[in-house]
Amino acid sequence: RDVVKVEGESGLQSSFRMGSFEEVGSSAVFWAPLHSVQESSGRTGSWKSTATRNYYFHDAHERVGRWLVDGNDLLFTSNRRVWSRGEYDDSGSVLGVLYEVVESDTNGDGELTEDDVTSLAFSDARGRGYTVATQGIEGISDYSVLSDSVVVVLCRTGEDVRAIELDFDSMEVLHDSSVVSVPE
Repeated sequence: RDVVKVEGESGLQSSFRMGSFEEVGSSAVFWAPLHSVQESSGRTGSWKSTATRNYYFHDAHERVGRWLVDGNDLLFTSNRRVWSRGEYDDSGSVLGVLYEVVESDTNGDGELTEDDVTSLAFSDARGRGYTVATQGIEGISDYSVLSDSVVVVLCRTGEDVRAIELDFDSMEVLHDSSVVSVPE
């Protein structure tokens, strides 16, 4: 379980380290997570937590790199590549990336965890255009490619399943609606 302490704690030590680079698709774009490492020891015991706080993208063709977001204040709990044909294929063409991200300590416990409100965000395959699509999801169920740039993502929430249409060319949310509600 990823945990990020956001409140000052006696004896808390924080540092950052880069994860391993891997190619996003077959586009000569590489990405790596930036992890925070927090450690604390005190009278009540000790603990250590590593969490993903950002992503770095390097475009080998353009010879430039960029951070996905400014700063390192978020908690990324998962990511998922969106393949142009809906699943991995030999062409390796990726439209973009979906992220589950915690933006703030919504339950007031001094930590960023999966217990806080989670948002669905997305970017293109080069790490550009980061956009928060919606808040309050419990997870990404699946996605389907509708056209060259439009994808529908099914997300679980506490009460229903939502279908969110994303356009990876314009980086806009085209539609967000509930497709089924859980009976009481």
